Amino acid sequence: MTLIIAIYLYLGGFKAMAKTDILQYGAMLGIIVLLTILIFKGTLIPPSEWNFFAANISTVVGFFIAGILFPFASSDLWQRVYVAKGKKQIKNGL
Repeated sequence: MTLIIAIYLYLGGFKAMAKTDILQYGAMLGIIVLLTILIFKGTLIPPSEWNFFAANISTVVGFFIAGILFPFASSDLWQRVYVAKGKKQIKNGL
């Protein structure tokens, strides 16, 4: 897999890799919208389960830790930083 990505990066350049990331972002966004429509169209989850304020403290802490650590594992965020020309573009990209 690494060899395929290296060849693609060598042939297309880093801008091609950034364009691929944009395409993947669009695909993921479309899938999320589609799943949201399908889930809420005929959901079997009772309305009482949608009360987010009733979550226990361990769930809140777990989501908080996951939210803090997410940027370290997200390679697309780092690619935006590397491809940006300056601090202004980094702020706009994030």
